[in-house]
Amino acid sequence: MRDVPPEVAEKASKYDWTGAAEVCTQLLGRVSPDKDPTRTTELSELLAKSYFNAAFQSTSRDEFNRLMELSRKANEHASLLYRRLGLEALSDIAMARALYSQFWLRDKADEKRKLMENCISLAQRAAPVLETQGNKDRIVETLLDLLVFREKALLLATNRTQLLDLFETAVETAWRIIDEFGGSVEGQIVL
Repeated sequence: MRDVPPEVAEKASKYDWTGAAEVCTQLLGRVSPDKDPTRTTELSELLAKSYFNAAFQSTSRDEFNRLMELSRKANEHASLLYRRLGLEALSDIAMARALYSQFWLRDKADEKRKLMENCISLAQRAAPVLETQGNKDRIVETLLDLLVFREKALLLATNRTQLLDLFETAVETAWRIIDEFGGSVEGQIVL
């Protein structure tokens, strides 16, 4: 998200992801999706990220599942809103993140593998569009998502060819981030 509200940024800087999610929820309650669809979409995306991070701070599997499901729903909502705005690439990225949240809720390797294939496909489809639009932050975020998705897919590979392909494309993506973007965006180290 490009314009993080200060109260959310403060919570996030202290790794208070549950607090960040609460603030996002309050802010979403004050924004009209019809009057400010872009802001609503960005807040939904930030809410999803906050829930996702909060899930990893939970103290029980039930709480983890609850927060991860909230992350999935918020990303699906952001995907729908981006699609309504005609921003297909951003919609694809939000849907890939929703599927990634779903990945954490599944137990069977085959289901997880299929989710990662879909995440990778969506991110790969979005990347060239974002690149054409010249949005440096979004392309780096998407490339980083691809790295994460490929890393999870690597762990689920069922044969050597698939493993090597995933590894090689992950390395290429990492080098691209380093070579083209210097490994940072807006002063933040991304690798």
